Amino acid sequence: MSYFDELKDFSLGLKGALSVDDQLKRLEDIHGLTIINKEYLSSYLINNNYYYFSGFRKIFLRTYFSNKIIRWKGMFNSGVTEEHLFKLIKLNHELSILLQNYLSLIERRVKSRSSYFLAINYGSNMHFNLSLFSNIPSLNEFFDKYYKALIENGKLNDEAIIHHIENYNCVLPIWVLIDNLPFGQFIKFMKNLKGEVKNKVFKQIFDTLNSKIHLNEYLDTNEYLRTLEPLVLLRNRISHNQRIIDINFRSIFPKDKSKKVDTEKFKKPFIREFLPVIKNNYYKLYDLVKLTRFFLTAEEYRNLNDRLIQIIEENNLSQFNNSYCNYDLLLRNEIGIDID
Repeated sequence: MSYFDELKDFSLGLKGALSVDDQLKRLEDIHGLTIINKEYLSSYLINNNYYYFSGFRKIFLRTYFSNKIIRWKGMFNSGVTEEHLFKLIKLNHELSILLQNYLSLIERRVKSRSSYFLAINYGSNMHFNLSLFSNIPSLNEFFDKYYKALIENGKLNDEAIIHHIENYNCVLPIWVLIDNLPFGQFIKFMKNLKGEVKNKVFKQIFDTLNSKIHLNEYLDTNEYLRTLEPLVLLRNRISHNQRIIDINFRSIFPKDKSKKVDTEKFKKPFIREFLPVIKNNYYKLYDLVKLTRFFLTAEEYRNLNDRLIQIIEENNLSQFNNSYCNYDLLLRNEIGIDID
């Protein structure tokens, strides 16, 4: 039986779709949300999805648990309205715009530096040199799946690719190839390089990067590439307009105490103690923000951090606080940041 057929059988047990009126009734009667403007919320649910809206419920539930996924069974605290959730949605949107700008900068910088030093050290056609790669079948799969797709998609509107199709029989130099790779696929490509190749290239990357902290002093090249993976995940969530403010991202660092990543020297660059994050095996949003300092200049990171804190302060939940619940503190806990 195919995976499709297996899932198809289980799909018969899915719940039926709810109309917008039924969704409103469910929010009110089952989950205790006080709805102020049903007409506006109805329009919002149609255009933005019920589960996107209700995804911002966590800190407003009577049973709140940090670092845990809350199943949709909880009741809202007394007095919680759609305006509470809209406030978080606005915050999520503004943080997404800010972080997307810096994550795009990091992607451009890392890919550009990598292709430059690969070309300088090993030639513009280094991706055709099998001696530089650890896994040849994986490289062949890369060419069959991704390289062909780049040529096919780029021949219509990408001037650099069109130029190399017409003049070099579809052979792209490494800088054109890497520039057109999705960030996640770029990481896989770099992981497949032999250790001595990665070590040489990444040393040059960090020796010339005006960053306050050099990641290569703490991690080997594979761990360095793994550091980028949660940032790619964050960027992808932002690109798909998903929630980021209370998402837990899996830790990419090992728990093994013998690893140098767990030393006090490594934890010093972080504002908040890093060990609890590794113990729980999860990052909060602000932990990922702190990872960006390895790829940004000191001034860039300072500007990012200052603006992020400013956005959180501008969108604080103090207007909703009451005698039994401080939503500001819960929000800061979810983001992983403590603002004085």
